[in-house]
Amino acid sequence: MVILSQDQYVRRAAASVRANVLGLVLGLAACLAMPGGLVPAGPVMAASPIYVNGTTGNNAYDGTSENWTGGTVGPKATIQAGVDVVDAGGTVFVAAGSYTGAILAKDVNLVGAAGGGSVIAAGVPYAVGASLTTAFRLDDAADGSEVRNFTINCIPSGVFYFGVFARGVDNAVVDAVTVNNPVQGITNRGGSNWEITNNVVSGINVPAAGGGIGISLSVLNISGTPPYYYACSNNYVYNNTLSSVATHDDFTCPGILLALDLRFSGGGGVPIGPEDVSGNRIIGNRYTGSGATNQVGMEIGVVGLDGDPAKIAAALGMVHDNTVSGNTVVGAEYCGMWVYTVAGLEAFGNEVTDCGGPAFRLSDGWSGGRLSCNLISGNGDGFLNDTGVVVDAEGNWWGCAGGPGESQSIRGFDQIEGICGKLAKNPHTRRAQAVTWKVWEDNDCY
Repeated sequence: MVILSQDQYVRRAAASVRANVLGLVLGLAACLAMPGGLVPAGPVMAASPIYVNGTTGNNAYDGTSENWTGGTVGPKATIQAGVDVVDAGGTVFVAAGSYTGAILAKDVNLVGAAGGGSVIAAGVPYAVGASLTTAFRLDDAADGSEVRNFTINCIPSGVFYFGVFARGVDNAVVDAVTVNNPVQGITNRGGSNWEITNNVVSGINVPAAGGGIGISLSVLNISGTPPYYYACSNNYVYNNTLSSVATHDDFTCPGILLALDLRFSGGGGVPIGPEDVSGNRIIGNRYTGSGATNQVGMEIGVVGLDGDPAKIAAALGMVHDNTVSGNTVVGAEYCGMWVYTVAGLEAFGNEVTDCGGPAFRLSDGWSGGRLSCNLISGNGDGFLNDTGVVVDAEGNWWGCAGGPGESQSIRGFDQIEGICGKLAKNPHTRRAQAVTWKVWEDNDCY
């Protein structure tokens, strides 16, 4: 992910403005050639970029200048005012300061001050008519929107529950955003091709009714309540840092959730349409739990099947071919990773340590895929497989040379030495040759 500087955004926006001006000139020429020289009525094009400054701005200004230069030329005072006037695909730059959030109903690039100095201290309704609020709500016409460089201070004891909440939005970016004390940090419901990168979600919390989720990717449809969004696919979740104090006796509180939620579909557990949760990549994230009840590092599966074998069989394959790799989970009480009713899951190269329950918990259904080459140590159990299906879980490292039955106290470079020692005993395989090349004398870093 390449983060554009403000100058680069301005240059890109200026190119867009030049193209718009050229198109307008050509359009005027064509219209003036019409009988009577009449110009058809049309929407007034707003400028881009738009500037917002909560200290020096005024919503009576046009937003086209970072500073007031006379007349009505100057920055807007609120983010919503900037979003309302910017053209689709345009950029709104938000100066450092404290703000109320905004609703995005078109493609908008929101860029806060470097280092997260643009702080969202109050929210907007997370749904039409709702009392609960979110810093940014992306409605289903906001495809392609980007939110970068903000600090969001949620208030779970009040109604400010959410950081970013979107429904049916594709191709969005949430990058370098810090969300403090959310009930749900970043929520993508029914959207595909997102990039959720380099964010910090801390102090994940739970009110009485639900939540406790850092990053949520899901398909959730309610029978009789359209619109329906059927896919949550090909999203990229990378290099996010999550910490949780969430706890509840009746439900889990995952750092990252990837789910098809059928609790509210026809009859419960019955799909409404061709729901599909696939091709998502959850890579290189870090979750730290507080050890509180029912914390889960990462949770992937189909919700609402109630252990019904027929429903499990029907839903198996709707959450499929996702990848979970290179993540670190520490201190989750219930389990490190919980997987249920999934197909073709590739979970490899993760580190799961010091969890109260198993590192990996498998429930309901499983088909294909693998749980391999993970580092597992200091947990209540390594694997707990309740699916009744044999799972490929080869090549995992248990923190000691003897496997899961011995003390899991060996860490750091001793693990590498232990693996190399094992492979050196069978040097005839190509994998062993690749890993153990000059392993005992060549210790330099390249």
